Amino acid sequence: DLETFGNVPTPLAPALLNDNSFIVNAVRIIDAPVTIRNEGKEFEEWVRFVDPTFFDMFTFPLAAGDPASLNRKNTIILSHGAAIKYFGNQNAVGKTLELEFAPDDKEMFTVTGVAQELTGPSSCVQFGELVNFENAFRKNASKLNDWNNFTPGTFIQVDNPARIAELSGRMHPYLELQNKADKANMPVKEFVFQNLLELAG
Repeated sequence: DLETFGNVPTPLAPALLNDNSFIVNAVRIIDAPVTIRNEGKEFEEWVRFVDPTFFDMFTFPLAAGDPASLNRKNTIILSHGAAIKYFGNQNAVGKTLELEFAPDDKEMFTVTGVAQELTGPSSCVQFGELVNFENAFRKNASKLNDWNNFTPGTFIQVDNPARIAELSGRMHPYLELQNKADKANMPVKEFVFQNLLELAG
């Protein structure tokens, strides 16, 4: 049977960015449950792990802080609502939160940004908490380069939408890499691209 999934191999986004000059950005997104602690309070959250160029691709203006801080692994950027939940009306930037990714994996993260409060239509990429993508692989860093490991959200940005047709014709080498790594006998027939406006609609 032929089925369509939104998951793609984790190394695909950086490979596309490296191999095609007309791709100006590539961002991967993973959501995972994380326990967040602050001043004796505990919160069970779905934290969003993203590549550091997230704010270069998506328009979420910060009310305070530095979007480039996502390059550092032990920083966290909060939505307006999340900042109020953890810190009330205090300035959250510079404060710390403890994130527990697993029972044996806890670390303090510094808040380095707070997004502006947004109104209007919601987005499929909205967030409460953002951390560097590599934190999703804290105990399994090798999976970042494993063509048989999949990431549920991958976005690319091209300099001209017409280049997507050209890119579609260049995908065979990546198919070979994934299918060679396939351990479940579920070969990929093709990679397809979907416009974000169609996805959001």
